[in-house]
Amino acid sequence: MADNSSFPSKKNEVLAMLYVQSQDLSQKSPVEIAEMYEQAYHQIDQYYGDKLSKDVQNGKWSL
Repeated sequence: MADNSSFPSKKNEVLAMLYVQSQDLSQKSPVEIAEMYEQAYHQIDQYYGDKLSKDVQNGKWSL
């Protein structure tokens, strides 16, 4: 089955992938690399969520 979506499709995915690619992966297993990606993705996602909340509170954004 063909998948029409492309990776990465979100800024968080791009940044997480760039982070993982910049690490020394020579001694990492595929599972460890996946965990690194997931951790980076969620930290970046949390950062942007927190930043948006602060911007809304400070009147920079309105919902």
